[in-house]
Order: sequence, then C-alpha cells, then structure tokens
Amino acid sequence: MPYWEVLVGIGVILTLIGLALAAAKRRSGWMVTLIGMAFLVSFGIYLALLFTGIYGKVAAAGYYIPNLIGAILVIIGIGIWIKISKGKKEGVSG
Repeated sequence: MPYWEVLVGIGVILTLIGLALAAAKRRSGWMVTLIGMAFLVSFGIYLALLFTGIYGKVAAAGYYIPNLIGAILVIIGIGIWIKISKGKKEGVSG
C-alpha cells in the first residue's frame, strides 16, 4: 500500500473524529475537524504537485517552484492568523 493512501486515511479519520466530537458538543471537536481538513488540503496540494511533476524534480529547472508555493502558503497563513487574532482582540474589548 502506498504511503499516501495511509496518510489520506489518517486525515479522513481525524476529520471524522472531529465531526463526531463536534456533534457531541465537545470544545475540541471543531479544532480537530479543522486540523483534519487542513491536513487533507495540504496533502492534496502535495499530491497534485507530485503527480503534475512540479514537485519531486531533483536538480531540474523547476526546483524552486515548490519552495515558492510553500512560501506563498506560509505568508497567506500568517496573514489569516494575524487577521483572526486582531478580530478577536477587537471583539473582546466591547
């Protein structure tokens, strides 16, 4: 069995556990669901880049493309985190 099938299975299991916890109205339910979904999305991006041939090229002309895509995703993630954290601070001060 290829490793990516196992990892996709782990992501699906995390998502289902999170949904079950959220249905039971546990505090951690939505967080576990979010972690599972983020795992599946990030692994989906990895598999898409791998199967298109962009990722995994060794000493090829496109070796910088995966690093550029990763840097862009990190910057977007930091921006979203800053926006969410500022929004919570403004909402609490009321």
